[in-house]
Amino acid sequence: MLVTETPTQPPVADRRPAEWTFHGDTRGDEYAWLADKGYDPENGARPLARVIQDEVKRPLSEELLFGKLERGGTLLADSICASKSFTESFRHEIAAALPGKQLQAIPATDKLFTTAYGGYDIRHVSLRDPQVADNSQPVSARVQQVEPQLEGVQIEGRWAVVFSPFDISCALESHQGIGCRGYTQQDAARIGLNVLLYSLNQ
Repeated sequence: MLVTETPTQPPVADRRPAEWTFHGDTRGDEYAWLADKGYDPENGARPLARVIQDEVKRPLSEELLFGKLERGGTLLADSICASKSFTESFRHEIAAALPGKQLQAIPATDKLFTTAYGGYDIRHVSLRDPQVADNSQPVSARVQQVEPQLEGVQIEGRWAVVFSPFDISCALESHQGIGCRGYTQQDAARIGLNVLLYSLNQ
């Protein structure tokens, strides 16, 4: 991967990797920087993965994603099959990437859940909830009507991050398994559409 500089920029060593310009082939000062930071005599190149993660991937992804949120973008995310570990990780990453912000419950009365932006009235939606069966019966999914449970982060008075701790993605891809807790395909699509229309109208 080649990292280029313009004459007006300080040398590579004086800039964080997120400020480099990547073109596909690494050599020169950038390669030396990664080799220096990613190698130690005791552990060899083991530190390289952490250096790439901490100094290249994370700053770039934060700017690509979270920089756009602060400039008017919207992020819709869900926890596939209501994975508790993913939900915890997502909340942690949001708190780290957006200091001083945290996910909060979006009230069921919010306009996001209404037809205000041209979408659907989704103040009540269908949630698939797997039921544990005894040894002689297969797992089954109970579908119940609930208020949508979405969380969000507001930036300048608008929902910039919308997160569902229940599955939306698998439902949208028609891969909803019997043991997957989340919204039905129809309501997952309606939630996604309402978030999109909300975002376009901000």
